[in-house]
Amino acid sequence: MAAAGNATAAADKSMTFEVQGQKYVLPPPSLTKPLNSGAEASGLLDTWPAHASCRTVPDSQVLLTKDSRLVVIDDESAGRPNLLPKPKFLEQLEGYLKRELKSHNVTEVAASTIRLQIHREVFEYLIEAFKTYKPLLAAIKREYEMMIAHLRDEIRRLEPMKEMLWTLSQECDQKIMAIRAEEKDEMRQLRSLNLGLREKIDKMHEQQHDLEQQVETLKAELTDMQQRYRDEADSRKLLVADMNELRSQQEDMSIFKKAADSEDSGEDPVQLRIGLNQAKKSQADLIDRITRMEADYSDVVPRRQFETVSAQFASMEEEYGNYKRDTDKLIDEHRALQDLYEQVLKQRDQYYTEAEQLKGTATPRPEWERCGEYISGGADRWKELSQGKRSDELVDIILQEMSGLTTGEAQMLEGLGYDEKVPKFLQHGTPVNNRRMTKRDARIHIREIWDARKREKDEQVAAYETGDAKPLTPMGDFVDSLFRQIYGIEQIRVEWAYSFYDALQRYAQDERCQQFFSVLMGTMSEEVYWDDMRTLGRLLDAFKTKDPSGSGLLDKTEFAEVMREFFPGRNDDKFQELTDVAAQELDTDGSAKLEFDKLFMTDDEGEFGAFLKDVKKLLHDEKEKYIAEMRKELVDISADKLTPDDCIRAFGIVDPSLDPTKQEEYLRWIFNVPNKEEDYRKAGPLDVDTVCDRMLNGPIKRMGKRL
Repeated sequence: MAAAGNATAAADKSMTFEVQGQKYVLPPPSLTKPLNSGAEASGLLDTWPAHASCRTVPDSQVLLTKDSRLVVIDDESAGRPNLLPKPKFLEQLEGYLKRELKSHNVTEVAASTIRLQIHREVFEYLIEAFKTYKPLLAAIKREYEMMIAHLRDEIRRLEPMKEMLWTLSQECDQKIMAIRAEEKDEMRQLRSLNLGLREKIDKMHEQQHDLEQQVETLKAELTDMQQRYRDEADSRKLLVADMNELRSQQEDMSIFKKAADSEDSGEDPVQLRIGLNQAKKSQADLIDRITRMEADYSDVVPRRQFETVSAQFASMEEEYGNYKRDTDKLIDEHRALQDLYEQVLKQRDQYYTEAEQLKGTATPRPEWERCGEYISGGADRWKELSQGKRSDELVDIILQEMSGLTTGEAQMLEGLGYDEKVPKFLQHGTPVNNRRMTKRDARIHIREIWDARKREKDEQVAAYETGDAKPLTPMGDFVDSLFRQIYGIEQIRVEWAYSFYDALQRYAQDERCQQFFSVLMGTMSEEVYWDDMRTLGRLLDAFKTKDPSGSGLLDKTEFAEVMREFFPGRNDDKFQELTDVAAQELDTDGSAKLEFDKLFMTDDEGEFGAFLKDVKKLLHDEKEKYIAEMRKELVDISADKLTPDDCIRAFGIVDPSLDPTKQEEYLRWIFNVPNKEEDYRKAGPLDVDTVCDRMLNGPIKRMGKRL
């Protein structure tokens, strides 16, 4: 009996189970054994009451909550009294199951390895209790275990195929998008050409209409001038008639006067009367002649004026003919372009149909050059690997790269140890499995880390207001705590941490991976990233200020004006170029309005569009120009070694409006003196190249103009 008791105690101590590399100790089986030892020996359990078979309400129920979760509700949690007592062994098993589920926080009904292991333990106890049915129940359990293991192997085997199918799907989608983009550009060009020709034809029609209006105006002016000439001629006739009548009266008076004088002087009145009659006859002939001439030449204009108007009319008639010929020529060209446009549309539809058919029947030629972005070593190494290889050989190379066999990389990564210089999230002593993280996964991890870091910075700002602020956690420690939150099991966390570190090194040619790796290793200040984000935020606020209506739309002129105000000192060509890039990214199809909010949106990897990439490049160019000016001044001050005082002199020349507090922050970064209690002026001297590299990787930017 003592030996049996010792064996039982030893069995109680040795029973453990392992889940994903972590061991758990089982409670002694004696705790779940029936109280009646005789029943245990014979394989019998307490008998359920005879009238329990008629019970219609189950002991436990699975209910669906409002947030679409499955929850197990039993009589005890639902508050219903247990009218039918259960067997003590059943109560012990159920009580143990509930305690284990609560202790591991897996009470929700969902797929979980820990829940499976806990139920497996209860089933083991049940098998041990039923001596008579133990072989059958053990066989059933074994079959389930074999099937679960088989399904796990199948999932592990199919995971690489899933990644490969996803990659091929992405490549096909990108090719389709490229073909559509080419067609869209061609359509846009033809549409713009058509619009230009229509505008030209409209201008010609307007010019023709203007010329016709000028001809009509000249005709009206000529008619008015002829009417004025007729009126003037009639006025002259009346005036001449009045003058002749007055002259005749004057002559009659003179004749009577002469006659009176002649009578007094003794002249013959008969002769005088005959002379008077002859004079009247001559006067009548002259008046008739004058009247006939005025009637014949009343509608005649001056020759000089006639020649001037004739020359103007000939010139306008010739110009009108030229315009008419040009218009006819443009109409013919427009018709030809319309025919060509219809032919291009037919060809486009035909090519699109052929492309759709080829998608289903033919295998497209892969763009093997794009693999250089995802292979360790970049495009140069991919060029060496793919030189002279066939497609099937290139597929083998890609598969080997995915498994880490091409470069001799092992499936395991060596642990970096527990030294203080090793980042906290990489402190591990034994080799870990290399999961070969893809570039997309690495960039998604980077985006999640930056988002979590922003939440920590916001909490710090809120803590400053309450006076309970704490300094920011170093990036290495922050990544370690974040990975521990995401991956609860230590072994998995270490594998993903080392795989992430390996991916950052393999994809160093990617700008975002390279920047985050530099921040993580301490060679670049974290404020470089946040300064870029703050600058882009201020740019978005500037666009919103220019749009008081809140419609989110600006025309191209207003858009370029905002860019000109935000980046003073730049030429207009750069702003026009940025405006064109924004219009192309938004695909406005000739619209004069730009929806600027969409320019500041990112994808699931946190990647910006073409417009913001150009803006960031503009900021980087300004920073490089600023550092180049600093380098020139630093070389003039000292070509060998530089002290903080030398840098202060250079800042005073290049950027005299720099705030002293900001200047101290710059110098602490350059000479690596983060502790504010230390005197940064006593830091050791550095050479010019080191100072400029630290400035390029630090939160350094110009605050004002140079003297």
